[in-house]
Amino acid sequence: MVNNQRIIMKKFLITANNTIKEALTKLQVTGYKCLIVRNEKNQLLGTLSDGDVRKALIKNKPIFTKIKDLYQKKPMFIFEHNFSSTYKKNLFSKNDYGLIPIVDKKYFIKNIICKDKLLKKKIKIDVPAVIMAGGKGTRLRPFTNVLPKPLIPINGKPVIDIIIENFKNFGVKEIYLSINYKSKILESYFKESKTKIKYLKEKIALGTAGILNNLRNSKKEFFVTNCDTILDINYNELYEFHKKNKHDFTIVVTSKKFKVPYGVCKLDNEGNFEKIDEKPKNDLLISVGLYLINSKIFKQISKNKYIDMNSLIDLSLNHNFKVGVFQVNNSSWKDVGKWEDFRKIKHY
Repeated sequence: MVNNQRIIMKKFLITANNTIKEALTKLQVTGYKCLIVRNEKNQLLGTLSDGDVRKALIKNKPIFTKIKDLYQKKPMFIFEHNFSSTYKKNLFSKNDYGLIPIVDKKYFIKNIICKDKLLKKKIKIDVPAVIMAGGKGTRLRPFTNVLPKPLIPINGKPVIDIIIENFKNFGVKEIYLSINYKSKILESYFKESKTKIKYLKEKIALGTAGILNNLRNSKKEFFVTNCDTILDINYNELYEFHKKNKHDFTIVVTSKKFKVPYGVCKLDNEGNFEKIDEKPKNDLLISVGLYLINSKIFKQISKNKYIDMNSLIDLSLNHNFKVGVFQVNNSSWKDVGKWEDFRKIKHY
């Protein structure tokens, strides 16, 4: 499989010392309008499009001219494992790219994604999903004084239905719903629905992870999500990443920039003043409230004991389980847990 991938990649690769004639031959063979330019170590240098070649020929460049002065030195690329399939699709839809190289931190080319291959039909996966819907939703009062948070509507559709539909689109058939606050209302709602729900009922509040003890005897992987998190991502890609890296616990994260509205004093190691950074910006990885967890993790949770997800992550690390992160583009994440965030959602 690896050798096949290398063969497929090779046909799209070219070096700066190749000629216009060689580039034309490769463009004709691949049927694509772009080639990836690399160095001898297989590190990304740039891209060469058929348009770049045409411009050179219009300027009467000989066909044996090397392409080293023709290709684009600032190409579009994606760091491996960093972004979701949705993000990649958006790149293709908003730009006229046929190919996008995927590189590691040292810019070694690891893969090449093609527009027509990426947009192929989704592969279905059969992984159960647990939606945590037992909280009081205090940040969404007064709505949650009347109805549970999962029924907050977005364009007339309850957020819980949107979350379930997103899972179903990727073949998820088994849906668990943890319930506590206003649980009777949620049960009544789903009695009228075609969706079959398995309930995890909390007699007392068990936090964002305590109820998972009920699934401790399962031998499956589980998607676990907050009921106020909407994600437009490829769940199959997340699952494959989780399995490939042999994770026991994968946390889905996104990058967010936070600006400090003050001048920040910087000190040296001895506590002496160095300088002031005026309103610095910090780029941080934020958990979006979706996880892929092996059920063996649930055996760490005591029955009917309160535990939040952060504590479960710490507990997993302490017991040497492998915990990793899967990064998605910030635009694919919508948080509806607070009114200020909910009001930003214009449509879905």
